[in-house]
Order: sequence, then C-alpha cells, then structure tokens
Amino acid sequence: MKSDNGFVYNLESTRNFQRNISEGWKLLLKTQNLFSDIDDPKEVWIPLKILKETKLILTAKYVVANSLDLIPAFQLWVPQVLRNVTR
Repeated sequence: MKSDNGFVYNLESTRNFQRNISEGWKLLLKTQNLFSDIDDPKEVWIPLKILKETKLILTAKYVVANSLDLIPAFQLWVPQVLRNVTR
C-alpha cells in the first residue's frame, strides 16, 4: 500500500480509496473568560478530534470559510457534514 495526498493506493488490486489523515491537526481558538471583568481573550490550540466531537457543524463551516476544505485532511468529512446539515 502506498499513501500520497490522503489517498491510499492498493498496488495488488489497483483500487484507490481515500484515507482519513486528520490525525495531528489542531486549530487555534480564541476564548473569553466569562467570569472576569477584564476582556482578555486567550488563544488555545484545540485538537481537531475534539472539535469534531463537540462542534462538528461549526468546525466544518469554519473550514469552508477559510478555504481549508481542499486539504486532504478535510476533504473526507467536511462535504458529508455540510450535505447532512442542508437536509
């Protein structure tokens, strides 16, 4: 098996299939402290795995809005999520 750009090529059966390669991705979020009078946003790197589990639709819309949907890590799941939202 050979992997290139998110696709796995099976050399024995000559079939290509897309592989989920979103492992290791993180997105930078700005958070606000709700219990403080000081408006001090903090930036936190959140793993994509956690964002997909908690805020799936919001994450998919962010990916499309910032043109990240062409990256192989997002090509597998973003179109499917947005297609299910419009139903």
